[in-house]
Amino acid sequence: MSQGAPKTVFDVESQSTAAERRAPYGDSYDINRFERPFSQEMEYVADLDINLYKVSADNDWWYVEIELMGTNPNNEIGVNYGVELDLDHERLR
Repeated sequence: MSQGAPKTVFDVESQSTAAERRAPYGDSYDINRFERPFSQEMEYVADLDINLYKVSADNDWWYVEIELMGTNPNNEIGVNYGVELDLDHERLR
């Protein structure tokens, strides 16, 4: 990725299907994207639901910004966030 403005990617939110206890698109194995914004009991957790993310880079670092549907990154259930950058994937080229 070249330097400059971050690339913004909009994700499918699960808030609208939370009552059905399902993510509209769930996991996308083909593009290595996994998101389950639900507790083990399938209760919707807005603080896990990704609205969009931005990716950028400079000569030394990659930067990722994640915007969530919820507003509490210190959610009492102990939410942990992680990002994996698959630099060999065709969509990043």
